[in-house]
Amino acid sequence: MTGFRFVLCLCLTLCTTLLSSVGAHATPQRLELRDSALSPEAGSWSIGLFNPLKLQLSEDFGLELHPLAFLLHPHLRAQHRLLKSGPHELSALYGLSLPSQTLNLGLPFGATGYLAPSCLVSEVEPERGGCQRGGWGLSPLLGLSYGLRQGARVISVSVDVAAGLMLSGERPLPLDTLAPLEVIFAPLTNGLRVHSGARVAQRLLERLSASAELNLWWVSAPTLRLSERAKSPWTLSAHVGLDYTLGAHLSSTLGLIYWNSDQRAIAYEELDGGFQRKVNVRSHDIWPTLDLIWSY
Repeated sequence: MTGFRFVLCLCLTLCTTLLSSVGAHATPQRLELRDSALSPEAGSWSIGLFNPLKLQLSEDFGLELHPLAFLLHPHLRAQHRLLKSGPHELSALYGLSLPSQTLNLGLPFGATGYLAPSCLVSEVEPERGGCQRGGWGLSPLLGLSYGLRQGARVISVSVDVAAGLMLSGERPLPLDTLAPLEVIFAPLTNGLRVHSGARVAQRLLERLSASAELNLWWVSAPTLRLSERAKSPWTLSAHVGLDYTLGAHLSSTLGLIYWNSDQRAIAYEELDGGFQRKVNVRSHDIWPTLDLIWSY
């Protein structure tokens, strides 16, 4: 674990140094601007326990990544403002990630044995057959976002496309796990992911803001295992939340997120004569969301 601790300390040191230099004179952003398509003040930054680190390097350019998740899933996302006209803003979205690291390496820099097969048996006893571990690939992302400010209300709309480009080996099989994880790795496992989203945030009081968000994903058809049926390519999520200012640079957020996806769930439908028929049904998952967010 010595190497892991060294890398973790190095990442935290670099983030601290960058944040102190970038946000030395920045003021905290309004709650309704969080996660919006509007560019925050140049030099500002924010980070949460679960929310990603967001750095606004200039008036038109910002970066986003999650420091801890970066060790398992290297990624970087950029937002470049193309046009600003009154309350309207149009920005380009760029992203790049290395999702195959998570599926090909063990802890602490991967999750084989959890999200992907560890292949330990096939390495010790190769005569028992091969392992279904995929190769290495990158996932670039390209999109657009539009933001509109109407007083204390901010409306954001975005669309993006992410592809999985294999560098070596075969494309990994779909994960068949929780919907949020499937969405993250879908470009690599399925080849293509298209996402569209909309968010409305409204400042209710000086220290209180409410938001509602809707996201829809479509993924291309993957390679199926034997005896598997094709899953629906559509995944939907909806989120409602409240943000409350706790201090000059600290706020809390509390909400609920709903996921609707095909998790291969089945139900039995009653028929005449006491017979039953097995039908495929979509899964409905609801989870609470809670975080503390620092902004400067």
